[in-house]
Amino acid sequence: MRAIWIISPIIAIGLTTSAPAQQQVDQNTRQQIEQMIAEYHDNWNKQDGAGIASLYTKDGVLVTSDGVNKVASNHRALSRYIQKVAS
Repeated sequence: MRAIWIISPIIAIGLTTSAPAQQQVDQNTRQQIEQMIAEYHDNWNKQDGAGIASLYTKDGVLVTSDGVNKVASNHRALSRYIQKVAS
């Protein structure tokens, strides 16, 4: 019975979020993602490793396609790696 009292308010809060508000959040998120992808492509086409590195967080890590080997773990190393790969 106690579990119902704990879960019920959580469900009620979830149900009160309006669909248009959620769609607006989704649209804003989509626009941010599309902008970041466009910046990545622009920087890649310019062979700008520093520009690509700036899109990562300071503690971001680039991992190879097999997901095992860490390639770069800071902006300087990432910039050098991208510069090498892009040229």
